[in-house]
Amino acid sequence: VKLLPHVDKVRFANTGTEAAMAAFRLARGHTGRRKIIKFEGHYHGWWDSVLVNTNPYPPTLLGHPNDPIRIPDSSGIPEEAWKDTIVVRWNDVEALERAMALHGDQAACVVTEGVMSNMGVIPPKPGYLRRMQELCQKHGALFYLDETVTGFRLAAGGCAELYGLTPDIVTYGKALGGGLPMAMIGGRADVMAGLEWGKVLHYGTHNAGRLALHVTKVMLKTMLADNQSGFARIRNLGQMMTERIRQVAEGSNRHRMVVQGVNSMFQIFFTEAEAITDYRDFCTHVDRVKFRDFALRLMDKGIYMNPSATLHSLSSVAHTEADIWTTATAMAEVLEEMP
Repeated sequence: VKLLPHVDKVRFANTGTEAAMAAFRLARGHTGRRKIIKFEGHYHGWWDSVLVNTNPYPPTLLGHPNDPIRIPDSSGIPEEAWKDTIVVRWNDVEALERAMALHGDQAACVVTEGVMSNMGVIPPKPGYLRRMQELCQKHGALFYLDETVTGFRLAAGGCAELYGLTPDIVTYGKALGGGLPMAMIGGRADVMAGLEWGKVLHYGTHNAGRLALHVTKVMLKTMLADNQSGFARIRNLGQMMTERIRQVAEGSNRHRMVVQGVNSMFQIFFTEAEAITDYRDFCTHVDRVKFRDFALRLMDKGIYMNPSATLHSLSSVAHTEADIWTTATAMAEVLEEMP
């Protein structure tokens, strides 16, 4: 809590999905409202109510950007589960203001990834998240920042620290547990008080497991030692890797690609576009087949990169500058070998 000034109290869960489910229930219980506003391309777990528009689809299926068609991403999800979920185009202030004018007074929360990390790496436009926070305050909806992917990676305080945000609810996972099942819900004291007995229920046999808590404690001590040197290291390595890949891309006359990154997290897009700024850009302009070929060829050279263009790569304290040069050299070779 000392590390996260926007968090007064926390409660533990096992996975990002479980934490998000509790956060949504808490938002509805706190506000007495039903609707959830989420964004195209953002992923908040496999819970029925928000498992919509999280996968890339042909642009012709997406509907008008002012009124996106809600597309469930799995069989077995009844329409009633997502009828109160409003889907909005991300990184578009006008679209958000329009949605809030229509639904804001009925919304329990607006939920967002701080950096879109379910479609590679797509940073928020300057001021976009701050405006989202202001609109939530104006309409009485809780501002829910999902830091399952970005928390304890992009900075010690995650995207909240990077972009100067004070979310009402925030969830964490992945890096928090250092590889063990661990997730966390945090927020303002008055909001988190809703989890007291007899109000908003949140159970879990293995919540706050002793081994996972110990690993989490060790991870934080390690990364925060010497004035947060661990976080500084992964930030510097990630930025260095991103810049080196840009140099490789500029040196290739055969394949057009861009690399987008925020501190320790980065992704490569094979595209003719200058930048990928939202879900529709990704669906329209990113060559996912070419990326898969690129990643698989890298594996043949001893470099692992997840072959899904919707995911991303991360630096770690185990990486070195030598690893960056080795990776960049292999990427340059692969670009020359690809048809």
